Amino acid sequence: AYLCLSTQGFSLFAWLVATSQGEVALFSRDGSKAMVCADAASQWLTHVGDIPWLHAETLYLRGRALMAAGGDPRAVATKLKRDAVALAKLDLPTAKAYSFALTGAAEALLGNAAGAHANYRDAGKWFTQCSMPVFASACKWHAGRIRGGAAAIAETVAAVDELRERSIRSPEVVIAQLVPGLRDS
Repeated sequence: AYLCLSTQGFSLFAWLVATSQGEVALFSRDGSKAMVCADAASQWLTHVGDIPWLHAETLYLRGRALMAAGGDPRAVATKLKRDAVALAKLDLPTAKAYSFALTGAAEALLGNAAGAHANYRDAGKWFTQCSMPVFASACKWHAGRIRGGAAAIAETVAAVDELRERSIRSPEVVIAQLVPGLRDS
């Protein structure tokens, strides 16, 4: 009962609402609204306290919202890399996976296919370690798409097949929701 009546409890509830609305905005492909929600989640997080996994989720939401909102590729990449560094400093396996995923997106924006591919592959390994196979498959898909060539086709097809084996009917929608990447990569 105390948590529900406290400032911390109210702030946690507000954080949850903001992040949930951010996820809905991302699903609706409304990057601008997702950014507003991510910013609101960040503000509420300051009142919740030092809870690393909440911080990781907020940073990752903001990174995905940045990619969805678009803008100057260099500016977006800079912000993604800033958040990736902050995620890497958190002592959480999921934060490491998120960090590599955001760095992969940043490198893709900057046209560094090799760097993007390596980071997406590392993110996939961390997601696998965290028992997050759908995220890992999404990373495999991005790694294949950014790499290009015949081997990439096999990699992306394998990723889509993995998702379909999990009864995911629209793998591309799930991939876009979970892991940031170039829309036309």
